[in-house]
Amino acid sequence: AVAVFYWFVSRIGARDHLTRAMHAQPLDPDDRFHQRLADIVEEMRIATGGPAIRCLTVSTVGMNAFAFSDLHGSACIGVTEGALSRLSRQQLEAVVAHEFGHVLSGDYVTATSACLLFGVYTSLGDALDDAMVAGAGTPALLLLGAVGLRALLGLLQLGSAVTNAAISRQRESLADLAAARYTRDPLSLAQALQMMVRHSGGGGYIPDGLSALCIRP
Repeated sequence: AVAVFYWFVSRIGARDHLTRAMHAQPLDPDDRFHQRLADIVEEMRIATGGPAIRCLTVSTVGMNAFAFSDLHGSACIGVTEGALSRLSRQQLEAVVAHEFGHVLSGDYVTATSACLLFGVYTSLGDALDDAMVAGAGTPALLLLGAVGLRALLGLLQLGSAVTNAAISRQRESLADLAAARYTRDPLSLAQALQMMVRHSGGGGYIPDGLSALCIRP
């Protein structure tokens, strides 16, 4: 009964939970890089007949992209500012096509559900550790409650690690194949992925429990 209750509660406000956890923001209509992303996503959606897509961006110099479901038939696709500013239009099209590969195959729903169950809470563990260290003079009863909460978060972090390991990285290879098929430009995808791997800024801030949503773990 507890598991069923937790499952349904975790799905409430899925899009908002994941958007906050990823530190994502809606696109700025006055930003030409954001507008280019919106145009590419809409073109890809029309060409593939995909579901409604909401575009997001993350303010980081890291290069990464992700996709998740709102669990109501729509999808969110996000790209970091670092990738938006450094990738050419063809390379960005290939990255967006990769994310569409996850969306159209449906595997992004599985990844979204796993992250909602465990991933959105994993970053709370570090924050609670810092609070416990800072609150040395806190009454014993509050400290005991904090320790109990930290133990629960530890279980959620363990669950996140297990589910991320269970979600095969083979899905990334299948999304790459889908992107090459949609764009007919595998070279641009290879160039974009190589730039992401070699970029000194990494993939940006990605919470451990949400790495299954991203191109770069």
